[in-house]
Amino acid sequence: MDDMTSIDAPEVRAMGVAVTGIGERVQRVAAEIRGWEYAGQGAVDGAVLCESQLAGSARFWEITMDGLGAMVRDYGGELRAAAGDFVATDSDAADRLRTAGKPG
Repeated sequence: MDDMTSIDAPEVRAMGVAVTGIGERVQRVAAEIRGWEYAGQGAVDGAVLCESQLAGSARFWEITMDGLGAMVRDYGGELRAAAGDFVATDSDAADRLRTAGKPG
């Protein structure tokens, strides 16, 4: 049998787990960004604009990084699902080949 269409499902699943972990790590870092908005308080006397701009920038980056982390995490889930789908389809095809031609 030619296994040119085969994939290493356990390896793809492992990649999915790793990618999901990276996405979760990015989201944890994003959650820490919220504290950055307070880093500029009092940096320059009377510079309210600096503080509000820093707070706005921190919030923007938090949202951006959280979204990126979610996309990466979801991609890891898709890799794991693809590996599972391949194994199920491969197993189903093998079952059909084994029973093909046998009287029912």
